[in-house]
This record gives sequence, structure tokens and C-alpha cells, in this order.
Amino acid sequence: MRDFRVLLTFARRNLRGERAGITERGLFWEGALAPGRAVKWHVEAPGTEVKIEPGVTGMLDGETGVASPDAFFQLTRARYRVVRIHAAMMLAWLRDPRARDALLSLLPAASGEEEKLERIRRATADVIPCSVAVKEGRLRACLFNGGVAPQRGVTLREVAAGEGGAPRAWPIAATLPVHEGVEVTLPLEGSAAPEELEVVPQGR
Repeated sequence: MRDFRVLLTFARRNLRGERAGITERGLFWEGALAPGRAVKWHVEAPGTEVKIEPGVTGMLDGETGVASPDAFFQLTRARYRVVRIHAAMMLAWLRDPRARDALLSLLPAASGEEEKLERIRRATADVIPCSVAVKEGRLRACLFNGGVAPQRGVTLREVAAGEGGAPRAWPIAATLPVHEGVEVTLPLEGSAAPEELEVVPQGR
């Protein structure tokens, strides 16, 4: 991305709850902002609240692509914890083996982070479900084995059940070869599609 702009509007509230004493600060970064890099400013102005309006909103266009795993790995050493969490999440999404160490460095989870870090943990598992779909009352999924050994005797399990219900689970008899996916079709056992699935060794 090039020539990044941000507008900050500082203000306070009067007795009627209206914004008053407005002060604006415009920020500008000239040049190219490489993937996985950040721009940082320190800004001061009078007020009790601030509105931040970045010059770029929404999703990045498809041609921009995703930063390299090495760029995200550099962010695992960032000063701010939220950036390190983002780095671990993206390494997991890219199936980079360094994601596990990045996740371990964030433990124990701080208050409010447990669910996010658990999702990252599931994404770093050797075997993950993908291409999940429900069709004609059956659950279809591809189980991908990204580990270094074949897997057998796993269970496809619902991460969270509906209120008052137990998570559904489907034992898988097939052997999952290394770095390959195996498609499975299973009875749904209920009309609702699972929001999220994980693959665990049987008995867990």
C-alpha cells in the first residue's frame, strides 16, 4: 500500500452531551507500506474522546494477496500483544509450523483472550477439517492431515453445541495419509449445521 492517511478528531462533551472543542489531526505516511509492516504515530490533542478515520476501509483487494509467512513471523516479536496474536493467527491460517511456537509464547491467555487463542490452537492441529458443507441432511467435510505421520482413529467433533445440548461427534474409520485430504460424508444428527469443527484423537 502507498501513501497512507488517517484523520483523528478529538473532542469533549458539553453539558448537553454534544461534541464540542473539536480538534483535528491529520496523519500521513508517504511511500510504500510493505506487507506485515506497521505505521506508528504518537498524537496528542485536548479532549475526552477521539474518532479515528483511516484512509483505507473494508477488505484489501484480491490482487494485494497475503503477506509472506516470514513477514508475520517478524510480528511475533512486536511490542504490542494484539499484534503478536494477529501474527500467530495468520501463521496458523497459512499453516506455517512456527504458528505453534507463536501461540505458546502467548500463554497463559489474558482475560477475554481464551476463545481466540483456542481457535488458533485448533487451526495449528496436524489434522484439520476443511470444505465443510451440509447437503440433503448429511455432513460433508475434507479432513486434511498436515502432520508427518498417517493418522487413524480420529473423531470429527463439534466445537460448541447449542444451548443445553452436547457437542456432536463422528468417529472416522478411514486412515488419513500424510499431506493429503480424505473426504467423508456423515449423518448430521440434527438439522442445524455445526458452526465449527475440530479433529481429535478418539478417546479425547
